[in-house]
Amino acid sequence: MVVFVFVGFVSPSNAQNANVKTFNKRVGTPQPPEGVFNVRGDFAIIGNTNLTLQNYTTTGSNTNNPMIYVDLDGVDETLNSSKSTLVFSQENGADPNCSNILYAGLYWSGKSRIGDSYTFSVENPDILESQPVSDVSQTATNGQAINYSNYTLEVERVEVSSSNRYPRYTLSGGGSTYEFEYTNAASNRVRYRINGGSWQTPANQTHNVSGGIKTATFDPVVITVGSMTYSVNRLRGNSSTNGNSSSYSNTNNDLRLTANGTFDSPVSQLLDKRKIKIKGPNALEYTEYSATDANILYPTSQYDDIYVGYRDITQYVKDQGLGEYTVADLALREGTDATSGLFGQWAIVVVYENSKLPWRDITIFDGYSHIRTPDNNGDEQSGIIPITGFQAAPTGAINVKLGIMAAEGDIAYDDFLQIEQGVNTDTWQSLAHPLTTTGNFLNSSIYTPVLDASNVLVDNPRTPNLVNNTGIDIAMWNIDNNGNSIIGNNQTSTRFKYGTNLDIYALYFFAFAVDAYVPDIEGLNQIQTINGIDVSGNPSPTVEPGQELTYKLDIRNRGTEAVTNGEIVVPMPYTASFVSSSVEINYSPTNSVAPVFDPTRGSTGSIVWNIGDIPTSDDPEDILATLTYTIKATEDCFVLAQASCDAFISVNGSVSGSGVTSNRDFQGVSFIQGYLEGDVCQGEPVRDPLVIPITGAAEWVAANCESEDIFLNFEFCNVAESGIPVNQIRGSFPVGTLFYNSSNPQTAVEYNDNNPFPRSGGTFYAIPPNSSSCTFTFNIEVSIVTTNPVIPAEENLTFCQGATVPNLNTLVLPTDEEYTVYFYTQATGGTATTTLVPSTAVAGIKEYWVAQGPSAQCIGPRVKITVTINALPDFTVINSEAECDAGTVDITVLHTDVEGASFTYWSDQGATQQLENPSAIGASGVYYIKATLGECTVIKPVTVGFVDAPNAGIDGQLTICEGSVVTEAMLFAALDNDPEPSGTWTQNGNVYTYTVEGGDSCPDDTAVVTVNFVPAPDAGTDGTLTVCEGTEITNELLFAALGGTPDTNGTWSNVGNVYTYTVAATAPCTEEATSTITVTIQEGPEAGTDGTLTVCEGTEITNELLFAALGGTPDTNGTWSNVGNVYTYTVAATAPCT
Repeated sequence: MVVFVFVGFVSPSNAQNANVKTFNKRVGTPQPPEGVFNVRGDFAIIGNTNLTLQNYTTTGSNTNNPMIYVDLDGVDETLNSSKSTLVFSQENGADPNCSNILYAGLYWSGKSRIGDSYTFSVENPDILESQPVSDVSQTATNGQAINYSNYTLEVERVEVSSSNRYPRYTLSGGGSTYEFEYTNAASNRVRYRINGGSWQTPANQTHNVSGGIKTATFDPVVITVGSMTYSVNRLRGNSSTNGNSSSYSNTNNDLRLTANGTFDSPVSQLLDKRKIKIKGPNALEYTEYSATDANILYPTSQYDDIYVGYRDITQYVKDQGLGEYTVADLALREGTDATSGLFGQWAIVVVYENSKLPWRDITIFDGYSHIRTPDNNGDEQSGIIPITGFQAAPTGAINVKLGIMAAEGDIAYDDFLQIEQGVNTDTWQSLAHPLTTTGNFLNSSIYTPVLDASNVLVDNPRTPNLVNNTGIDIAMWNIDNNGNSIIGNNQTSTRFKYGTNLDIYALYFFAFAVDAYVPDIEGLNQIQTINGIDVSGNPSPTVEPGQELTYKLDIRNRGTEAVTNGEIVVPMPYTASFVSSSVEINYSPTNSVAPVFDPTRGSTGSIVWNIGDIPTSDDPEDILATLTYTIKATEDCFVLAQASCDAFISVNGSVSGSGVTSNRDFQGVSFIQGYLEGDVCQGEPVRDPLVIPITGAAEWVAANCESEDIFLNFEFCNVAESGIPVNQIRGSFPVGTLFYNSSNPQTAVEYNDNNPFPRSGGTFYAIPPNSSSCTFTFNIEVSIVTTNPVIPAEENLTFCQGATVPNLNTLVLPTDEEYTVYFYTQATGGTATTTLVPSTAVAGIKEYWVAQGPSAQCIGPRVKITVTINALPDFTVINSEAECDAGTVDITVLHTDVEGASFTYWSDQGATQQLENPSAIGASGVYYIKATLGECTVIKPVTVGFVDAPNAGIDGQLTICEGSVVTEAMLFAALDNDPEPSGTWTQNGNVYTYTVEGGDSCPDDTAVVTVNFVPAPDAGTDGTLTVCEGTEITNELLFAALGGTPDTNGTWSNVGNVYTYTVAATAPCTEEATSTITVTIQEGPEAGTDGTLTVCEGTEITNELLFAALGGTPDTNGTWSNVGNVYTYTVAATAPCT
């Protein structure tokens, strides 16, 4: 069986058909696999109307007819309320009390007044507020309400005749009707009457006229209503007796009164389209629920202002169970609407399981589609809604159950709902249930029966139980699928077509259930040991932080079909961590793969066992395989430190696979922990998780968590406009946890798969299942990066081949100092880097993508940048041939051309000194050619091949001092015209020839140097001169003593007896000539001085006696001679002494 629930929606007044919100699967928490409830079970819908016709008929329309609240709860504080009773199917002997509620969703829809926003106020007549009133004066004009009363003033013209017209003032609506007239009588012009009785005249009237306005004062006419009095004491009006109608009803016509007393006014009560109150069968008070703006739509001045709200109330219905539910205070108004009419309704859809019920795939969809016939012209308008995600049974007849909710389908206007026969056939089957026809499907009816114990459909009770629910449709019924003509075996999708030729309505909900088939694989999951101690018989085990728990999962096949591709998944509870696992398989062969812990499977990871093939067994009690796994209780300070929460470990899992015979895939069949015993539900499998409390948490926190941050933060980046999906954080909390914007779930906004956390983040509250006091407070911090970094101009990202490129992080800059720029080589995916230096080795276009943000995991949109590497203007240099005395060379022709390039010519490699005339280079050397193509340049050297003619210089004369050695240096210096130094010399006498070779291109060059010798100064040669003592030494004696042929122009100088003859040098001679004469002075002979010698006679005269008698110092080598007694001492002379 397939159950489909559809909710209608409304479009703008000028639209024909608008699919405003796409229909999507609506699931509970936790959601079933693929959003499909694959269960032995069913769904039920209950609901009712909270607005009805003031003058109720079974065929009356809410369009342009007065509507009033339905309010049956007896509670003054509520404005509207109605009731409906939740009952479950007793099909196949199922006991409703043994059914397990899986999901419950509350929908409500209505229309108040065009232009009403989310909230508006209405008066509650059941709650009055007393207010003292003292002498409050009011001057009222036509149509104005009288303060502190229910009266309204109407001013109109009375026409007695065309020349006798005057104003009438009528106070009505607050009790008795009072009429005042300001007549044209001669006296007592003011009169009044009560409830159409006799006219009376107030006393003490005064009258005056000014500017066409007449004014009358008089003794007060007192109107008494309850404890209030209203004293009328003045009228003003048009003084003309023949004015037009409006001149007697405009603001020139008024009534003055004074109010006194105590006024009991209805309390103004604020209604919110997003809020609703519900009271379950076991509740004493209402619980108020709020929907977010996204659940579902609350239009203003469009889509005929039909709004639809939604709230997941699974836990509430679980707690309240079966019985009568009352829903109150929808945001509705009483009164009349001339467009589509006023209406208001609520409905609850409940998905439940019971082992006695058939397997079904149940899918819930909601959205918002609006349809209207433009200008009510009778043209048919239609739309199509696709439904996907269910899977019908592979064989046999398929029963299909459909549920819908729609708004504003009138009983008087035709419309239709059709379902496609097959898939994409465009063949449509018109639908109807027992309270409708195919030509008027939406007719303001409620049809939600269930099967009783006799398999007979029985309406569930509701109050009021109206035939005409004025603009609302709630229905569930089995459609005729005879021969599987509409939904076939294994079918997974269908389409609905809806339309009208006059009506206005909105569809917003479908429930769809089809018969399914699931092989009967059972996983019995039970606790074995805690901290090594057997607790298998303990009905209430506990665990302490850090202790290990071991579970055993027994796999049985209780059906008649084997399974292939079997998979066992045990999601890791957020309060535990994986330790180990092992398996035991009791059949062969097997293709089972050892279980692993997959940290990416689910929010907190899962134990995944690809068990593969699971055979059948003759005995359904046979244990075919066993998974034993151990987990460790959390030591997480955040979890354990929540004072309001009792930490626990909740373990469950599921079996998936495919039937071997049926080829029927099944997913997420949950484990059981055993069977109920000892009551009417004995034998019912218990599919609830195994929950084991964690004790000693406070002690653990005190001992281990002093420095820990026990406040949970979730960080997100660049969240979509739709918000942060709840499944992004769900794994950090117990399975089934609900999330709110305040700690009171009854008044808070809930966040779920259809209502994500707001994009702005904030502080939120997580409440685990089965706990009203446990609240986890956590933060969601959101960084939104929408900006791009500053991208440089194109020319700043253009480089030349081979150039050095700067790191692009110096060119691409963040717009926020807190941001970093990240580079990518692809538009999506890839690895971010904060540095990028593109290679310029090869010319071409390089594409990169850049983004900015506080981290690589939180960046704004990527934007592409293009780095251009331009090719260089490559050219070839042609060096010129060397020539002798070439003159000039044109270097502008010494290179190949490059298309598009320009050339310039320079004398230096840095291209700072440009050649003035590169076509006439007159000197050999290295010059530089610069090619420019765009922004790219190449500089290459060119050698200009000038070979100068050899230069031996110009003939010269060399005058040197006689005796000097002629050297090549002297000769080279004698040449003129800067001869080259590489030549060679040859000699011919005093003529020397210098030759410089010319090489291959030039002849040799010669020059001659004639050497002239200048005599050197000649001082002769050294000599000696011996003279007798006393001889005068003259130049002549000295010159004569010189050897050689000394020049005669010398000069003498002496030091002692050494005389130097110096002849000065004459250029080019530079050194003077000298010679020396050593003079020897020969002493003359010395015979002493004459003397006398007296001797005794006889004495022998000896030479000695004689010598001693000499005076002076005579030489001793003399000889003596005597003549007589005169002795002469003679010393001979030695040359040159004579």
